[in-house]
Amino acid sequence: MNNSLMGKHLWQILEKRHDSIWVSWITKYKLRHGTLWAANGNEGSWIWKKLLKLRNQLIKGIRFQVGDGTDFKLWLDPWHPDGTLIHKYPHGPLVTGLSLDSPLSTVIVDGHWNWPSENHIDINEIINKLPAIIVALLI
Repeated sequence: MNNSLMGKHLWQILEKRHDSIWVSWITKYKLRHGTLWAANGNEGSWIWKKLLKLRNQLIKGIRFQVGDGTDFKLWLDPWHPDGTLIHKYPHGPLVTGLSLDSPLSTVIVDGHWNWPSENHIDINEIINKLPAIIVALLI
């Protein structure tokens, strides 16, 4: 299968193009927690597995704009320099009290980072890399 075409399909999923019946179906039935990055690459048809394997190539060419954080899942989307936080910090939701499905906006207040449990070593590690990420306050 052509990687360019497969990449286009992944991009349509990321854009949440609900004018596409296929994207709507994928979003409803295949995406865990509503995000492409949390989908299980070991389940489904060969074409679905191939699509998910291409995520690692696709992410190399993506620059995320955090904005107010409402479009990102805190633990499940790769908005952070460390990638998907749940993979590097599996105890993060327990330590912070923020659910796996929490939006990134949960830790952004008035355009500034506001993390619970700032004294925990894992959370400190996450916070130390945040200055590289610009939060846009929408007015």
